[in-house]
Amino acid sequence: MKTDIEFHRILFLTAKNPIFNAGHTALVGWLMGRWAMIERNDKTETLAHQGHVQIANAIEKGDPDAAEKAMNKHLSSSWAVWVRQIPKKP
Repeated sequence: MKTDIEFHRILFLTAKNPIFNAGHTALVGWLMGRWAMIERNDKTETLAHQGHVQIANAIEKGDPDAAEKAMNKHLSSSWAVWVRQIPKKP
């Protein structure tokens, strides 16, 4: 969990825009309150790690289109796990 948060924080910091860092801080605060509700297993952790690797590889190659595609894929797959498990408000 800590490395996941740090990975995304570093990406936000590279933009050198304090709004992104503030947004990340707010999102992490929201996530931490819900993370305990989410089943995290080898499959979800591997999926998240693979997403991070794809994003990092695209950045390393200097390919912003591939980085955007990898980030969208990563966030979509992660959100799919979350949306299935977070209890809905009555």
